[in-house]
Amino acid sequence: YVEHARRLMGRSGIALAHLMDEAGLKVAESFAEPPEHVAAELEFMAYLVYLELTGEARAAELQERLYREHLSRWIPEYAGCLRKAARHPLYKAYADLLDELIKAEARLRGEQR
Repeated sequence: YVEHARRLMGRSGIALAHLMDEAGLKVAESFAEPPEHVAAELEFMAYLVYLELTGEARAAELQERLYREHLSRWIPEYAGCLRKAARHPLYKAYADLLDELIKAEARLRGEQR
């Protein structure tokens, strides 16, 4: 949802892998998806929140970069597409939850969404 023609592992995927590396993480070889998979990005953010809560100095800066450079750029469109295509209420609820997550982050940062 960020790259031209929605391509995976383009510049944004490589940048995300570098950001994960800065946080001391690597995508497990057993994880068959690219680093920019929704599950990987959300788990990465959860990990950074955990690091911040445990006093890790760079965690807030890494969270900000993950949000600004990645999550905020594609989740709103992804959530809209998911909501539109969903045939089961669970996926519509998931789309709504993702949308609300980004809106809440934007409000915390004083942004308009």
